Amino acid sequence: MGTMTTSGAAVAPGSVDFAHDIVPLIRARCAKCHTDGTYKGAFSLDTREAIVQDDDEVVEPGNAAESWLLELVTTDDPTIRMPPKGERLTAEEVALFKAWIDRGLPWQEGFSFKRDATTYVAPLKPRRPPLPPAHAGDDHPIDRIVDAYYTRQGVDAPPALDDVAFLRRLFLDVIGLLPSPEERDAFLDDPAPDKRDRLIRRVLDDRRAYADHWLISDN
Repeated sequence: MGTMTTSGAAVAPGSVDFAHDIVPLIRARCAKCHTDGTYKGAFSLDTREAIVQDDDEVVEPGNAAESWLLELVTTDDPTIRMPPKGERLTAEEVALFKAWIDRGLPWQEGFSFKRDATTYVAPLKPRRPPLPPAHAGDDHPIDRIVDAYYTRQGVDAPPALDDVAFLRRLFLDVIGLLPSPEERDAFLDDPAPDKRDRLIRRVLDDRRAYADHWLISDN
């Protein structure tokens, strides 16, 4: 066996979601050689049953440390490394596989990577991401996520939009039209601290204008 490298990433087993984390990972990095009729090394990832019934015991559910799959995706040995060509799995991808195996290989009932196997529809589960702390009074969840991204990337946040730019962007993005002079003046003269929230709600509630904008945009 080759030398196993050490991944710097770690993922808690309970945080791994099959549909959102594992399915995209297998499709991107493993499916070409191990699903839907192509099974190099006689190893199939089509279904959970195919994985656990594999004679070579590539995966040991509940025990990633004893699973050969982790050796294959982390080894430096070019004769057995997976994938055999192209970029290696990232530390984060290896950590996802490890956490998934340690969790017992959870699998969505009825799912298969064989395209003609089922009429499976992936579940759409809303997930609540952890929110970074608020900075400089930006308490809105989106602002907190964006601010944290800028900090990680070492990028200065753009200056806040003034009322005129905000008004133009809102109307053009949602309904594709500029505000009327009367709407502009009423908004600029409004001293209420929540005037932007109220205007967003009013513009989004104008369903006719929204529909007209996107119907025209699609044609």
